Amino acid sequence: HRKLGKVAELASGFGGWVGSWVQFGALDYLQDENEVKKNILAWWDASPAIVEAWGGQTRGKPWENQETEYYGLEGAFIQAVLHPGQSIPWRCGISYLYEDENVYCTLPSGRRITYHNARLGIDHARGGKYKIIYWGWNTNPKMGPRGWVQLDTYGGRLFENVVQGTARDIMSNAAINLHNKGYHVSLRVHDELGTMVPEG
Repeated sequence: HRKLGKVAELASGFGGWVGSWVQFGALDYLQDENEVKKNILAWWDASPAIVEAWGGQTRGKPWENQETEYYGLEGAFIQAVLHPGQSIPWRCGISYLYEDENVYCTLPSGRRITYHNARLGIDHARGGKYKIIYWGWNTNPKMGPRGWVQLDTYGGRLFENVVQGTARDIMSNAAINLHNKGYHVSLRVHDELGTMVPEG
């Protein structure tokens, strides 16, 4: 159960669908993709605050046809592009601002994440909803060539950017606090800071 739970958190925490679960090894524990879908929907039902944070353009399951409503992080990003120069707040000090063709996401720390040359396209695969497009530095060979490329994103990935950006700010603050106490940080790995001190 622990291994399947880890797959669920890694694959679903940032809005992944069946492909994400399969990539993280779900078929080692589940019979087929239909069982994966059942587990994803159960995860969504058990994690309503996270699903709400991803946001979107309609509420409910993706296959349910509902009226347009911009909510959560995806909704705030879209509203920012639709209202240039106006800061669109979400929660916890997080906001989006479209200015000079870039969207700036302000994190709780006040630091900004920049989405360069951001715009909205039409996603025909999602029934004509908006697709968020921007230029970013790609380091993932599975997403195309390395370097500056046109990328698209969605609420789950925006949530990942906010979570990872905030975690980075917390780690940086911790490193400064440790340094001020006399501990020189010599290593940073994911959620861990390493320091070398004399024995004893």
